[in-house]
Amino acid sequence: MLMKKPEHKRFEYQPRYYKPEKDASQKFKEKFEITRKAYLVKKRNNKILFYFLIIILILYLAIRFGVL
Repeated sequence: MLMKKPEHKRFEYQPRYYKPEKDASQKFKEKFEITRKAYLVKKRNNKILFYFLIIILILYLAIRFGVL
């Protein structure tokens, strides 16, 4: 034969299987991450409020005692 004989194509396919126990653990991780993010947002909001109150207190005292 003068020409190359055609061969079939080879694929690197690895099948994925459904694992219910992995699905449950994934749902738990997502739920935990959502609650964690909500906690961090709440914590950040508390810091901003605290700093705002400190600034207001300092301005009040400065006006009250005639520094400003």
